[in-house]
Amino acid sequence: MTAPDRDISEIEAELDGARDDVVQAADEVARLEDELAAAGGEDAAIQAELDAARDALTDAEAAAADLEGELADAEAYADLEADIAELEARLEDQPAHRRVPMAPSPYSRPDISGTPLRTRMRGIVGLGQMLPIESRIDLRGRQRCVTEQFLD
Repeated sequence: MTAPDRDISEIEAELDGARDDVVQAADEVARLEDELAAAGGEDAAIQAELDAARDALTDAEAAAADLEGELADAEAYADLEADIAELEARLEDQPAHRRVPMAPSPYSRPDISGTPLRTRMRGIVGLGQMLPIESRIDLRGRQRCVTEQFLD
């Protein structure tokens, strides 16, 4: 999502004007339809004005719809910014030992700036499988002498 080009208040002000334009165009269409009906429905000049007024109404409605979409996008962006700011504040308040580093994206390229230009292979592949090593995860962290029921 990209940042909006304008402030929400600017979009709202322009949207209010566009809604007024729609109301005025609709009133003009209704007035011309009444005139055409009073003329028996056969006046070419009124019909041409009515067609132009309908086109103007369609354009005004499209402009208002575009502004409503822009306003919705700007409000969604503002909500996301607020959510991000809240998460950043919560992260800053969190103790350093409780922070979990984010894993790199599987779609990001690895940093190969320090590697030699040609491909090399390791001498022993799967050394951990050949040696009798048991790997475990210490879930207690700094609380080594605490029973399981009192762990965080």
